[in-house]
Amino acid sequence: MFKQFIDICTKGVHRYQAWLRRVHQWLEDHFRLRKFLLPAIILGIMIGLVINTRMVPKITRFPDSALGTAQQVGGQNGAANITLQSRQYNQNQQFMVISMSLSGTTAQVVDPEFIHFKVSTMVPQDVRYELLPLANNFILVLKHLKPGYQGIQIIVTSKQPNIQALQQQASSQSSGAESSSSSSYKPAVASSKATFVINERKGFIDNKLQARSRTDYAVDSLKKSIVGERKSIKQQDKLIAVYKNQIIADRHEEDSAAQDSQYQVSDSSTAASYDPGADIKTQKGSIKDAQKTQKTSRHQIKLYEKQIDDVRSGKYKFGSDVSASTVK
Repeated sequence: MFKQFIDICTKGVHRYQAWLRRVHQWLEDHFRLRKFLLPAIILGIMIGLVINTRMVPKITRFPDSALGTAQQVGGQNGAANITLQSRQYNQNQQFMVISMSLSGTTAQVVDPEFIHFKVSTMVPQDVRYELLPLANNFILVLKHLKPGYQGIQIIVTSKQPNIQALQQQASSQSSGAESSSSSSYKPAVASSKATFVINERKGFIDNKLQARSRTDYAVDSLKKSIVGERKSIKQQDKLIAVYKNQIIADRHEEDSAAQDSQYQVSDSSTAASYDPGADIKTQKGSIKDAQKTQKTSRHQIKLYEKQIDDVRSGKYKFGSDVSASTVK
């Protein structure tokens, strides 16, 4: 067996040597071509590297804004969370669709009309964008966005006045505490802003993405919002069921404790550690809160449905296209 292995290796070496001799003879016969062979190989490698570099999109020095991560706008003046939900880019038809959501962080309801957007490109391009403010969702459609844009910057600001601050200022002025400054009084508005960056990457290119009308974008977004509200209602149903089961368990505990108390010496420290009656009260409060949340969701669904009807009928008016600026 070992001898056969040696024979196979020997034959392989002979064949390899024969091949090397043929290559050497060819190089000897083609001396001029041999002189240009190495430079040609180096040039081919350089051309390949340049082509590959050109095909990879250039990005900015700014980090990408993560999907699903909220940023706060407005500070204490009607604070709101704005979240980048999705972005898709059709490179062939040169348009991008960006979806963002809005939610309040305080008891004050955030009015989408007070939320302002400014879109800029990192590289100068003749880009125009349209904004679709839809209840708690915003859709940005960027048009004429050519490959090589490197990145998009979206600055979101809230101009919603702080109702509580305005009431306090009005109260102070009426009492004469700020009479000296009443002539220069200005309503408090948002001073903070949220900045989102979308770098040019291949990961969200979708050349099958279809350009659609504003009506289609709006209706689809509102339908998704309705689905979200219905999921919230179902989630609250599950919570209510848990709260009710806890109440049943607490009542059993109450009955058991009342029965056992007939045969046990009262211990004030043990009695204070767990109070089924107080827990039942807490669970009932949680049920009321969950039902209130469901009521709000059902009302919001009706508003979404009304907005869908208004969009389809033309009663809901969209704003005009806006020219994007360039990041300075």
